[in-house]
Amino acid sequence: MARFCGKVGFVQVAEQRPGVYLPGDPIERTYHGDAITRRVRLDNNSDSMNKDFVLSEEIRIVADKFAKENIGYMRYVIRHGFKWEIVSATFEYPRINLTLGGIYNGQKT
Repeated sequence: MARFCGKVGFVQVAEQRPGVYLPGDPIERTYHGDAITRRVRLDNNSDSMNKDFVLSEEIRIVADKFAKENIGYMRYVIRHGFKWEIVSATFEYPRINLTLGGIYNGQKT
């Protein structure tokens, strides 16, 4: 099990006008924890010409008050110089387990 120290990105959604919700600016905070598993693969199920690069990794961070209150706004983890999308988060006090997927493109909310 490897140690982890990196940034987690939170993107809150705000109502711009009635019925129109847009993502706000990302808030990045540094967390420490453990990198549990790591699997790297090329995604063949893509409709695009190029295959997508997918990092399947679980990271367990020590949660602070901000992370506990904003777990639903966690969107990405900066790892190996890329922003990786968080595909699931499990809260196990005092830690949060984050499962990473493909590259985060900033469009999903």
